[in-house]
Amino acid sequence: ECAKLVPEASHSLALRLALHEQASLTIVPSCGLLGILYLAKKLIPMIIYKPVTAGHAVASTKALRELGFNEGDRRGLPWGPDNQHWIWNEDPRLEDLKDSINELLHLGR
Repeated sequence: ECAKLVPEASHSLALRLALHEQASLTIVPSCGLLGILYLAKKLIPMIIYKPVTAGHAVASTKALRELGFNEGDRRGLPWGPDNQHWIWNEDPRLEDLKDSINELLHLGR
């Protein structure tokens, strides 16, 4: 399968969320869109990358640790779902993404 672009989703959060809910896998940076995805009716299989952002207090290692995140842990939070992987590298390597993609797509079968 290949990715399909839906330009209308850039103007509709409801449509964007519905598309993510139907996707086999979502790859998203740790940012505002992630908050919207947590409102989904199902646990969306996703890869969340770059949760730590230099120069931003709310995205610092210290702040995330205080919120309960385990830096470096693929589940992010101790109670995080198995079908969501966190990639903590500041610049994720292609191999990290490929490993998570293969693992999550295998889980969904």
